[in-house]
Amino acid sequence: MANGLVEVDSAGWAEPWDKLSGRILEGFEAIAREVESSGGGNALVVSHSMTIGTLAYLVDENITKNPNVENGSVTVLEYEDGRFSIQALGDVSYRQVGAAILDRENQE
Repeated sequence: MANGLVEVDSAGWAEPWDKLSGRILEGFEAIAREVESSGGGNALVVSHSMTIGTLAYLVDENITKNPNVENGSVTVLEYEDGRFSIQALGDVSYRQVGAAILDRENQE
């Protein structure tokens, strides 16, 4: 899709796949290395669902290029020995818990 956008982009803003995918991976790796150099721990990164889906594919090519990660979902990555691994992808279980709570409150 990225390369197709480049072809029709008359403003010159679109990036080809190799540049876009490299920038995504490099950005998340920079965050992970910074956390690691500070002694480790967790980092919260908020990003668009398409970026997270692309990152998931870049981390694990067995994941489809469009894993249907929803906006507002939670994806958990672990970074160890210079590599990411996916612990959770597009989790929306917190929404289901919240909806059940709201349903109970509305029925009372």
